[in-house]
Amino acid sequence: MLEGARRRVGLVLSRNFILLVLFALVFFILYFWRLGNLTAGLSPAEVYAHDSSSTFSAIFSNPLNLPHKILQHVSIGFKDNSLFLRLPSAIFGVGFLTCLYLLLRSWFGRVVGLLAALMFISTPWIILLARTASPDIMFFSPIIIFLAYSWLIRTRNNQQLAWFALVLAVATCLYTPGLVWVLSVFVIFGAKHLIKAASGVKKSTHFLSVFTLLLLLSPLIRAFIISPSLINAWLLIPSYWPPIIETLKSIVWSLLGLFLRLRQPVDVSIGRLPVINLAEVALIIFGVYALISRLRRVLYIIAALVFVAVLLAGINRNMLIVTLALPAVALVITAGLRFLYIEWMSIFPRNPIPKFFALFLIGSVVVAHLYLGYHFSLTAWPNTKNTRETYVLK
Repeated sequence: MLEGARRRVGLVLSRNFILLVLFALVFFILYFWRLGNLTAGLSPAEVYAHDSSSTFSAIFSNPLNLPHKILQHVSIGFKDNSLFLRLPSAIFGVGFLTCLYLLLRSWFGRVVGLLAALMFISTPWIILLARTASPDIMFFSPIIIFLAYSWLIRTRNNQQLAWFALVLAVATCLYTPGLVWVLSVFVIFGAKHLIKAASGVKKSTHFLSVFTLLLLLSPLIRAFIISPSLINAWLLIPSYWPPIIETLKSIVWSLLGLFLRLRQPVDVSIGRLPVINLAEVALIIFGVYALISRLRRVLYIIAALVFVAVLLAGINRNMLIVTLALPAVALVITAGLRFLYIEWMSIFPRNPIPKFFALFLIGSVVVAHLYLGYHFSLTAWPNTKNTRETYVLK
């Protein structure tokens, strides 16, 4: 019996080691390889990011995206070049995607969670956001709140720690412009579960949570007092509103850009290709069907999050803002992947061969997705006309 237990522990350790090596290899190739010299120069957004994080005075006068700016300030303190300027975005991107994998694994199982995470890790939009020096990768930060909230409502033994983790996640993510609207959706739809979870938290933990939240948000509060106009930027309320028809067109194009086609190229796009590729759109269709059948309330929350992100992107005429919706979209994609896997398994419940065949087919799609993500992001994107014309500053 002891020998069998040791063997099982050894298998678990070996499997975890293989997963760790796999993720490390994928992350290195897609997010760190040629990070400093993939383009001939910097973009205007990257130059602005450099100036915004070069001094503490500049950082705390406008603390939006504060975690990214502080890490960037430390990074360029070692060496002020393209590599160290972009390194914080890559680090945050890897961190957010690791949180995504942990969330998908806890919701959908180890196998499906791994395959879906690899698909999302190789999505060109995310790769390129994490390979630029601007703090736009922080729009993906809602995933931290998703993970902390999921842990809180599921755990029984670590409720105090999970509550404090949620508070830290909220405090960190609230520096991201527009995230307050995402948090509002959470409060509206998840108030019942949140109140129930909060009722089991000790008063001392609540007091410490409030104190920690106010302390971590103090730079933001101070900046709002000194410069109230910064509140509009934090809320993503534009200073200039175009005519209503143009605004509606921009909102519609934001939705189309998510799934079909961009209105115009942006810094991290490959021509006018959409944010979500065709394979992911197909999985979204199956995911929506699965959620309608079993978890309709979750689908409503996801739809509200996507609506908020599309609306904010439209009224600001900034397609990068739809990144706020991508953590929620990832859940639908994974639900679609799991639905197909479960349906396939239900046809042959006792025969192991179809199971391995299904894993082989899905794995082949994921491998193809990884290759295309590499090709589009590291080969095609640097050679597009828009990239060549944008990344020219020194």
